[in-house]
Amino acid sequence: MKRSFIVLVIVTAVVAVVLTLLLVWPHAPVAPEQLPPAEPARSAAKQLGGKLLTLPGPDQRAKRESANAVERSAPEAEKKRKESNPAQPFLAGEQLSYRIRWSYFPAAATVELKVVEQRSFYSRPAWHFQAIARTLSPVRSIYELDDQFDSYSDTATLRSYQFEIHLREQGKEQKRIVQLLRGSELPRPDGASTQVPDETRDALGLIYYLRTVDWQLRPELRLPVYDGRTLYDVRARRDDAAGFVEVPAGNYAATRISLRVLHEGKEVPSTRFQLWLANDAARTPVLIEAELPFGSLRVELQPRAGT
Repeated sequence: MKRSFIVLVIVTAVVAVVLTLLLVWPHAPVAPEQLPPAEPARSAAKQLGGKLLTLPGPDQRAKRESANAVERSAPEAEKKRKESNPAQPFLAGEQLSYRIRWSYFPAAATVELKVVEQRSFYSRPAWHFQAIARTLSPVRSIYELDDQFDSYSDTATLRSYQFEIHLREQGKEQKRIVQLLRGSELPRPDGASTQVPDETRDALGLIYYLRTVDWQLRPELRLPVYDGRTLYDVRARRDDAAGFVEVPAGNYAATRISLRVLHEGKEVPSTRFQLWLANDAARTPVLIEAELPFGSLRVELQPRAGT
């Protein structure tokens, strides 16, 4: 079995958990200097109906710098952060573990989702979300993978401030840090940056945002999602099908959410996901099923340690 195919399967499974919906890194690792720059996402913003945004020129930055600092601390900025503030069913310290089933591998990899903390992120209140993926034997003997994804998202709206990818594969390490900018926001010197529509979430923050939605009152939604390189249009819909889901962690009454992904107005072919959210106060993601060109994936919630 080719190494690149194993990478494709495992990374797609990880992506299924964090609902990236497309591969963050679809090929074998490359040297850090070969990593592509962040896509400005202009065409995607058009498709999403978002405002096309441009970075200010050098002569404008000095003029706007002090104004931006004032704006971030103004009451209007605080009000904007609290607009559409969703109920948040998760708490700092939450940790969920999943096992990925693929083809004839009943345990190809594991993924842990963590709500690390609430913190100040460059003077803005933020959640720190984290996903850690690891291949298991016998797949690990073919491709050793220990990857980490970090999201810093607004505490009120879960709009993404920064998305990080830390790859540890086959003894090599790479990282990519991307700031998500809106309006006249200026980039920090540490890391890449890209302009995005206001409502953009990153790939990891998306799964937490979907948990905040009241699917009885809002059965469908559409929003831009950034995966560290490209902006996508994600369509989520509550299915009529509901019932009990059986996973290693137990049996759950759950609601099924179907997701589709579009890029530049066209649906990505042969790529569909279904997310089952438990009908409990935490709206726990208990199962993710993915239909992909190379087969089906089933990502199942595992029992908590010690249970």
